[in-house]
Amino acid sequence: MITKFATPFYPAYVWRGNLNFLRNRLNRTFYEFIKFGVIFLEKFWEKVMSIQMLAQELYRLLQEVEKIERQFKNAPPEKKEEIKDKLRKIKAERNRIRAALDGRIDRQS
Repeated sequence: MITKFATPFYPAYVWRGNLNFLRNRLNRTFYEFIKFGVIFLEKFWEKVMSIQMLAQELYRLLQEVEKIERQFKNAPPEKKEEIKDKLRKIKAERNRIRAALDGRIDRQS
């Protein structure tokens, strides 16, 4: 026999006296809760890892800028224009990564 009642936790129709229905419903709810937690942690970890990768990339670019600046300082006059162009590109990339790491990245998706 089906009894009609509604609460915030149970659907309107349940079998009277059948605890398996409630047990299964609670198990599904618990499973969904755990699944949501796992997905949330995965997304959080992806953000942590992407921040770490951005920081590593920024560190690499900072070292490359320093190296190219030293090359520019010691370069003959005919090579300075080429090195200056390379330095400009690397600095632009460094500034873009730094802005992304600071959270100022422009979202043009």
